[in-house]
Amino acid sequence: MFQKFLAAIVAFFVWLFPCLQKTQPLDAKTVANNLIQAIETEDVELFKKQLCRNIKQNVDDLPGKITELFNAIDGDLVDFTWATMGGSFESDGRGKSTSRVILNIEFTTTTGSYLLMGGLEYHNTYQPEEMGMRSILLFDDLASTTPIIQIRTGNAENGWQD
Repeated sequence: MFQKFLAAIVAFFVWLFPCLQKTQPLDAKTVANNLIQAIETEDVELFKKQLCRNIKQNVDDLPGKITELFNAIDGDLVDFTWATMGGSFESDGRGKSTSRVILNIEFTTTTGSYLLMGGLEYHNTYQPEEMGMRSILLFDDLASTTPIIQIRTGNAENGWQD
């Protein structure tokens, strides 16, 4: 009886104060490995799972765009490295926050080198479903400044927002 009462009290406080709910942050290493695995196996669904909800809901023909990205990569995967750069943190001072980094994945195929990069929102207690890649840019040369494929919505803000 006491356990049910205690569980009800905890549930009430979690409902009353949503900031008490713990949101598990995304791991950049897992996202990078999943993106590479998706590219290597041309797994549209695995690639899509790494994206934020806004991209999933608002990019026209998302499966087609992902397939276009796969088709733009020539050759078989040989090697890859990844790193995060920069970052931002926003907080409302009441327990809600977001954290983002730029995720860079450099990879080599049997015919060339590529850079896949984009904004990764790895922590969001406002809207946890928005965690994920907020933009994807594919470059066909590590020194290139013009992406050959872009996956993001039209409301990009400094490359962070999709």
